[in-house]
Amino acid sequence: MDDAPIIDPGQSSSGFHRIWCYIYCPRLFGYKEVLGLNPKVLSSPLALGSAVHSGLGAHYLGKPFELGLAHPQKGWAYKVPIAREICEAYVRHFVREPFKVLDVEKELVVHVNGRKFTRRIDLIVLWHGKIILIDHKTAARPKNRFSSVAHEGALFTQELVGRVTVPKLYGQPFGGVWLNVIGTNAPYEFIRKPLHFPPNILRSAAKSLDFWLKGAEDLINSGLSPWEYPQSWQCQGRYSRCDYWDLCKIGREAETLFEYREAV
Repeated sequence: MDDAPIIDPGQSSSGFHRIWCYIYCPRLFGYKEVLGLNPKVLSSPLALGSAVHSGLGAHYLGKPFELGLAHPQKGWAYKVPIAREICEAYVRHFVREPFKVLDVEKELVVHVNGRKFTRRIDLIVLWHGKIILIDHKTAARPKNRFSSVAHEGALFTQELVGRVTVPKLYGQPFGGVWLNVIGTNAPYEFIRKPLHFPPNILRSAAKSLDFWLKGAEDLINSGLSPWEYPQSWQCQGRYSRCDYWDLCKIGREAETLFEYREAV
């Protein structure tokens, strides 16, 4: 068997994750996006989500999901057993899909005032003559996952990118973004439905992206070392403390780099 993964379930080259890091904490942005440091072992939610994404990527390429799970990225191997269970339940649940798969883990590119912005789309399908972008999300409580998604930059920027790129790439009209929520607690629950974003968010999206992209670009060109970037002290994240907390706490590169690996 080839040692290379059959898909890349990682983040896009210049996507919203970079903006999020910069807004959330400039020093986190420096560690993760400039130095390319990644924890050797991912936090539990991120590790499980990455494994499930890889398994479903293989499935939508027409291959057994085991091929996606067989080459786990370093850091999420410990979640493969439960990811396998979830993928098996997912395939049983969606026996007949109502669409034609066009692309899996496809990176779409737009330029905002000359600045490159990308989105890696989990699944691109043709449904009733329109192109749909589908984003997979893992959640312990799938029904609660839809409460705030209309304001999540990681999702509404897919709408922005899709409107610009889809008609050119596929020669079909853009039909919107669907959220595919995958339950992580047995018995596993799966919810898939279209997302609707407030018009004011979409109208201001390009201007906002330009502002934050420029800020990140200016920080990189400031002459400061990433180890000296400003901190926001938002050390408690959505699930746990920041994965890079020990770097800030200890503050000496030589004593901490062995706990991290550079992005490939």
